[in-house]
Amino acid sequence: GVQTCALPIYEAEGSARRALALRPWYRPAVQWVAHFLVQKERDNEAIALLSQATQKLESGAVFAQLANLQIELKRYDDAGRSLDEFERLSPLLEKVMKQWLAARRCDLACHQGDYDRALDFAKHATGDDPKTRSKFYEKLVEHLTNRAGPGKRVEVPVGFVRQHHRTCAPATLVAIANFWTMPADHLELAADISYAGTPHHSQRNWAHANGWFTKEFTVTWDSAVALIDRGIPFTLTTTEVTTAHLQAVIGYDSLRRTLLIRDPGDRHQVEMAFDVMLERYRSTGPRGMAMTPIAQKDRLESLPLPDEALYDHLFRLEIALKEHRREEAQHTLQRMAAVNQQHYLTVMARRTLAFYDVDLQAELLYTEQLLDLFPGDLHLELTRANLLSVMGRY
Repeated sequence: GVQTCALPIYEAEGSARRALALRPWYRPAVQWVAHFLVQKERDNEAIALLSQATQKLESGAVFAQLANLQIELKRYDDAGRSLDEFERLSPLLEKVMKQWLAARRCDLACHQGDYDRALDFAKHATGDDPKTRSKFYEKLVEHLTNRAGPGKRVEVPVGFVRQHHRTCAPATLVAIANFWTMPADHLELAADISYAGTPHHSQRNWAHANGWFTKEFTVTWDSAVALIDRGIPFTLTTTEVTTAHLQAVIGYDSLRRTLLIRDPGDRHQVEMAFDVMLERYRSTGPRGMAMTPIAQKDRLESLPLPDEALYDHLFRLEIALKEHRREEAQHTLQRMAAVNQQHYLTVMARRTLAFYDVDLQAELLYTEQLLDLFPGDLHLELTRANLLSVMGRY
């Protein structure tokens, strides 16, 4: 996951402020101080500093930073003027920055309901260079071209909790807990459930022990919309080749077909193209977990979610193995197979049991079965390569 530590921010901000004292309105120091203010959720101070700097400096970079923050704060008219100034002060823009400018103007036009202009900007934001081509805006061109109406944008007000080193899961769980006014301490939670990362079963086990009702599920567009429409944010796991990351889904935009993300490593709200995300993470679900306080469990319990029964079994199997109850784990695996023998979660459960047993042949077999389901998946290819290496099959 994102590996960020909050503690050095304060020292770094002090250094940037000392640079400003030595050289007033030194452009890099201005931008860094504004950045640190945003990380500490002092947005108005950051806006004031950047706005003052635009009167002292002729810097496109300062206007670009200001525009990003104004978009985040929904000050769309101000953001439009900042982007115009950015362009005026940047007469030799390279292709990548022209794409960035078109992308920001496309976002603004969407927020302001001017979808014809948004479509025009989206085409320019896509780019014509295969190396820098944006899948996000490529998909957006399709959605805007085929739109039937204005769409719907819904956000749940989940605040920001900055993660430390490999604590994306505790930070995300605390952000959701704060939303439900059941606050928890980020670092205490990290010490309780994390060690060089946080297993899924540890996250859910903590929730059950602390007054939460949970459901794990495979994230689909319909399930995400249904949860957000009920006012229920949920966690999303994104698994890369050698790392994984947890963030909160806090909204959606039906016209842009995007999920709105609260990432513990990024102060700004992130917008994720759903179809691109699904293609990238389909070999691991992608996995989601929704949680509500027990007192409000009816809001979640009555909503059927994809693969929730299989995820329940997988959770029980992982907890059983953690506590060395292997026979119970075997019975749970049999129940999973009875639900759906060929499902990727059942195959993953078989591989988990093989890993516990240090049965390398079986672990390799189930990894290859997953590769049959998800050919070319780099995470699974690396797992297979590592197994072959350990087995001496170079």
